[in-house]
Amino acid sequence: MVAFQTTGDRLVFGADDPKAGALSLATSLEDFVGASTDPIDMFAKQDAFRTVAEFIATNMAQVPFNLYRRDPDNGRTKLRPADNPLALALSEPHPTTTQFRWIEALQLDMVLHDRWAAVVVEVDGRLQLVRLPARRVSFALDPLHRITHAVVWDAELRKKLPLPIERVLFDVGYDPRTSNKTTGGMPIAGTLAASANELKAGADWRSKLLSNGPKVPMYIYRPKDAPGWKKEDRERFETSMERYSDERAGFAPVLADGMEMRAAPQLLQDNVQYAETRKAAQIEFAIAMHIPPEVIGYREGTFSNLEAYREQVYIDVLGGRFAAFRQALNQGLRRADMLGADLYVEENLGARLNANPQAQAAVLQTQVGAPVRTRNEARAMLNLSPIEGGDDLIVPLNVTTGGLASPTDTAPKTLARIGGPSTKAIEAGPALSLLARTRDRFASDLRAGLAKQRTRILDVLGNANAPGSLADAFDFLVENEAIASLILPHSYQLALVGAKGVLDRFNEKSEGFDPELMLPWLTKASSSQATQLNTGTFRRLSERIVGPEWRTAVDELLAHVVDEQSAVWAQTIATASSSFGANDAAKASGLGVKTWRHSGGPDSRSSHAALDGETVALDEVFSNGMRWPGDPQAGADETASCHCSVAYGRGD
Repeated sequence: MVAFQTTGDRLVFGADDPKAGALSLATSLEDFVGASTDPIDMFAKQDAFRTVAEFIATNMAQVPFNLYRRDPDNGRTKLRPADNPLALALSEPHPTTTQFRWIEALQLDMVLHDRWAAVVVEVDGRLQLVRLPARRVSFALDPLHRITHAVVWDAELRKKLPLPIERVLFDVGYDPRTSNKTTGGMPIAGTLAASANELKAGADWRSKLLSNGPKVPMYIYRPKDAPGWKKEDRERFETSMERYSDERAGFAPVLADGMEMRAAPQLLQDNVQYAETRKAAQIEFAIAMHIPPEVIGYREGTFSNLEAYREQVYIDVLGGRFAAFRQALNQGLRRADMLGADLYVEENLGARLNANPQAQAAVLQTQVGAPVRTRNEARAMLNLSPIEGGDDLIVPLNVTTGGLASPTDTAPKTLARIGGPSTKAIEAGPALSLLARTRDRFASDLRAGLAKQRTRILDVLGNANAPGSLADAFDFLVENEAIASLILPHSYQLALVGAKGVLDRFNEKSEGFDPELMLPWLTKASSSQATQLNTGTFRRLSERIVGPEWRTAVDELLAHVVDEQSAVWAQTIATASSSFGANDAAKASGLGVKTWRHSGGPDSRSSHAALDGETVALDEVFSNGMRWPGDPQAGADETASCHCSVAYGRGD
């Protein structure tokens, strides 16, 4: 294990590197300034920048990072601080520093300076993680711009000190400047300097207007033909007006000689456009740092889309930062010879994503098809003592393996509730042509539904230079319900068409086949498909709603969704639903094998062409991991616009 040691107030390198020098912890280090705009000054004075920076840092800091050991069975064991010195250092980097504050400081360093650095020290036999202030650290580069070592400047010793890279945990952002021999990243403060200066100028103007401008936006008009003023009369009038201060609010000045008070609307606060400028700058700061403005409160949001944003924060918004921090920690600790091949550090995102216990319980039950906690495990969560017999997992009698998806899944009481047909309502005819007609009807209705969505959005956004609230224009709860309710009856029809092709050949009396048993899966699939479609539309809308040409960009996007994306989604859902229905009918009919049939279209996937003719057992997956064409478990890369199908057989 390699670590720094401390001697008095100085941090020294190990005995195997006596020439490396010493880094004082008691004296200040000279700053490395890496941007034309001081990020610390911007952080201290620009509330919009500070809000976004602290949002990133605090949201990352509240996700715990733990030390794990990979087990031989490919499971893992979390190492407790009481059992492992590195786990203790991660949970408590210093006796006076929590993990939250340590990660928060490092992430603020990354946001402000585009770099962070820390070293591992050993004090009285205990490992500690010491943060090095980012503005006091730089990194030396070789001719190919690979980092060779860290560099600090000791103001007491008056010289640069190299820190062996093997003993420094660090991360540094991209720096395209090719002439530099050192790098400290490229702080975003320089990019945002123009917006910051504009915001500061607006604040200064407003402050001066409030301090020096008239309390009432008016001026006094004196006619040109009014009698001349004596010096003492003019001075008396000016003195009386100067005394007309806040203390005399509500009184009216006494005017003479035909003088009038006239309005000066250009001095109204509302007319200097400070609020609009400030809001635009706040949104620009957030977007530049890849944070949806609605999450921070820079744009209004509804409960439904804020809930969706909360779920996206830790995956899409901060996912890249989590990956960079995790990889830098593991790489640095391995360089320091502190991580064996079976040890690694990883964030516990579940601590935040599972913050809603009701949603977590519903998801887990759906995934595993049964309850996931014993009574004693639930009691432990409530800080209650265990009870006898409480370690047995209770499974309701109506839940069996291969039955309902979870204890909470039930089908709608009547098919009329979703407008779906019975098996007798399916018309006769060749299966392929029937599928095509059913799919085309779905595509037409989906296009019409998305066209209505487009109208709803544009009506709220308006035609002004600045758009209306996207949160008001796109209510996730409303849009998801609208699209899901449109998809479900068509999805059910498509599933029945798929089932019909199997039943007509192998089970004409439909013995053992109950179409209503497909509804729980189709209902969940429709909801998921609607959410995916709307999430993609909303994300792209949020990218196009800024700038002077926002209306054109939004129009083009929504036209693309209506005219092109609707057809892609219709085909994707048609394949998934009909394949699911065929598979369900095959199970009910006691069939044993299935064979992948490639569509052979000009734009088909080569990976699907390679599957053509592959036969597997009914309960197995094909070699690409899919249960059937359009299987949603495979993701969009394998399912979008797929035309493939499956042929079933008895397997005798």
